Amino acid sequence: MAKELLLTSQLQNSQQVSCCFWDYSNGNVLQVYKNGGSVPKKSMCLLGNDFLITAEHTKPLLHIWPLNNQEPLKNVRLVTPEPVNALAVCPRNTYLAVGIMSKLYIWELCSGKLLSVQQIHYQPITCIQFSNSGGYLVVTGEDGLIVTYNILDLINIKYKHKAQSELGQVDPLYKRMDHALPIHDLHIGKFSFKSRFATVSSDQTLRLYQLSDGELLLTLIFNSALTALCFDAPFFNAFVGNQEGLISMFDLTSSPRSLEHHVEESTLNFVGHKGKVTCLETNLFNNRLASASEDLNIFIWELKSRQILRKIELKSVPSNLKFVLTSEEMFCQNHKPNIVINSLERSLETDLNDTVVSTLQNDTRCVRESWIKRRDQEEQDNIEDLRAQIITIKKHNIELFTQLKMYQKLNI
Repeated sequence: MAKELLLTSQLQNSQQVSCCFWDYSNGNVLQVYKNGGSVPKKSMCLLGNDFLITAEHTKPLLHIWPLNNQEPLKNVRLVTPEPVNALAVCPRNTYLAVGIMSKLYIWELCSGKLLSVQQIHYQPITCIQFSNSGGYLVVTGEDGLIVTYNILDLINIKYKHKAQSELGQVDPLYKRMDHALPIHDLHIGKFSFKSRFATVSSDQTLRLYQLSDGELLLTLIFNSALTALCFDAPFFNAFVGNQEGLISMFDLTSSPRSLEHHVEESTLNFVGHKGKVTCLETNLFNNRLASASEDLNIFIWELKSRQILRKIELKSVPSNLKFVLTSEEMFCQNHKPNIVINSLERSLETDLNDTVVSTLQNDTRCVRESWIKRRDQEEQDNIEDLRAQIITIKKHNIELFTQLKMYQKLNI
């Protein structure tokens, strides 16, 4: 039977434990993962139901555990050029995106090949996240810059007969430089290319964007530096944590009409933490909120009442939180993984045959482009229909106005 658990990591490993699975309903530890060192923020991901991958805070290493084993894999070397700031795995568990200082690295997990190295940021990368469809990759940094890529461009489909090193840097879909201070958290909705995403920063602002084109939709200005962010699944409510330990909820369904709004003191606050909020996460059923803070506590909140249901005390600062719907097979010792992992290559110089992308992936791009053209044509047809309806309505209004004038003259 599937059960929802809470996966956590710590900034300083205690008793050689890097990550834990918790039954948050009673506070019991169900599984631990050891010997992975301390895990920095935004550096913990699951690979399907098979593996857990994390970065080590001070070393150029990635650690990967089978979910049914406490010890990391020994036969796979995941060595990076420098210590990792942030990492993310695409929804299909095919590509690994890693932020190292101000550079973005893309690896193919099944082969370990390094597909792309990009450098647009001027300061270290802070957050990396794929859209739920895997088509977009959003990267933020301490320089306040937001960069969004099309993943197809990064993995070299467009120029499949050339090596990435011959092409240089890939042009992103767009860049945004609205934040004045470092960006600390990023959240993308779950509606594919129609999704919205938001960022929070030390400049006390939450900024909401359209994922497809980067249009700025809303700016919320708070009274304190913001450090953590999450949304519920429908993207109706935003939950924002600040450096003072306060968590605020903002209802986007009744958002202001202006692009900029100053958020005053709200009664919709989650009060309990005594230190800076490090991460926030809503559960899969949208009735619980998990929060972690530098006060070494994790709180499980009931969303409607904003009451604390469970308090989990740790011995070091929690760095990552994630609700996971698990099954008994994930922790079964006889479970065999379906995902293939190979050691990571550190060089971008490869044979041209190795950089040619499969015909299936190229066909996928063609289908996508055809679908976009068809969607644009349908939208254009709808616009023409609306214009025709407007013209008809205008003519009808003129006729009605003429009849009204005639009626008024007859009455006179």
